[in-house]
Amino acid sequence: MATARWSSGFGFILATVGAAVGLGNIWRFSAVVGQNGGGTYLIPYLIAAVVCALPMLILELAIGRHLRTDVVSAFRSIQTEYTALGWLILGGVLLILSYYLVLTGWVLGFFLSWLAGSRTRSSGPAYEPYGCLSESGRQDVYLLEQRPWGLNHSYRGSN
Repeated sequence: MATARWSSGFGFILATVGAAVGLGNIWRFSAVVGQNGGGTYLIPYLIAAVVCALPMLILELAIGRHLRTDVVSAFRSIQTEYTALGWLILGGVLLILSYYLVLTGWVLGFFLSWLAGSRTRSSGPAYEPYGCLSESGRQDVYLLEQRPWGLNHSYRGSN
């Protein structure tokens, strides 16, 4: 059985960067930079990425290129006691995948709702705390109060 190969080096680079960076880092990066000092945050971030992440990425690519098998079989072929580690990594991947599956479901649900034309939704303090148009057309406004145990929704009235 022939092993699958990348059709181009550019496709491999894009897939590797996409797997290494992740969607959460892209969404969160600008906020983290702003909270931690702007440009001065980038210097330790890049140093940590080069010193810690790059060697791990190169090691993972080298093991994958040499063994050309799935993660469980790769750890089993290195040493049979490492089989459980391969299953643990696979479980972690499935947990991350479940997070992205829920996120994708929400995005798809909102997109289909938008396509169907439901631009207004009824307000409720437990679901839409920022205020929206109710069925009658008036705007109900809800405020968020930060409490030590979480967010508390309080009703201010209607405009």
